[in-house]
Amino acid sequence: MVFAYNLLVTAAMARAVFGPGEVNHHRIAGAIFIYLNLGLLFAVAYAGLQLAVPGAFSGLHEQSR
Repeated sequence: MVFAYNLLVTAAMARAVFGPGEVNHHRIAGAIFIYLNLGLLFAVAYAGLQLAVPGAFSGLHEQSR
């Protein structure tokens, strides 16, 4: 549900940002929002995959600092 909502918000913002019109600070802020929201979409997708398929990301070694 979170993924679907986030995807719809991103799509709506993309229509406004990349539509016709002059470039102003609102469009630039919208583009930054889209960029960050895409990262959030991938994070939610990977978390959902890990919950749906436990051990989906096995073989990753944790590094100590």
